[in-house]
Amino acid sequence: MKIGEIARRTGLAASAIRYYEEQGLLDAPTRDMNNYRYYSESAIKRLEVVIHAQRLGFSLDTIRSLFLHDGSCSKSLTLDQINVRLEEIQQIEATLTVQREELLMLQRILEESLRTGIAPGLSCPPSTERFQPDRAVVTRSKHTMATSK
Repeated sequence: MKIGEIARRTGLAASAIRYYEEQGLLDAPTRDMNNYRYYSESAIKRLEVVIHAQRLGFSLDTIRSLFLHDGSCSKSLTLDQINVRLEEIQQIEATLTVQREELLMLQRILEESLRTGIAPGLSCPPSTERFQPDRAVVTRSKHTMATSK
């Protein structure tokens, strides 16, 4: 099938298909006399694997490494990479949890400042510290504010 047909069936742009081919994620198609690319049905299955793996956050290098010489996808290599990706996601989730808590605290402080008219004193913990509410934000008391004017 021509590149337009494979593009229609996969939902990819023809340029993306050519890019995947250049990156070694798709075998080079055969070409006819007018130099049009002709892909086999297996190209669609392979592109579906690539699309799905990218949606799951795998890099093109990682996806390329999952394919064996016969074009099939290695189950054991895929499982290894799934475990790596799950660890990455766990780290991202932990970072997002810390960021969410810090943002919620900052939100509460700023809302309180808007309500009371007292300017907050804010400080940020060093990036190596984990979220610690008692160190993340320091607020000024009314007394300190009065003497600092």
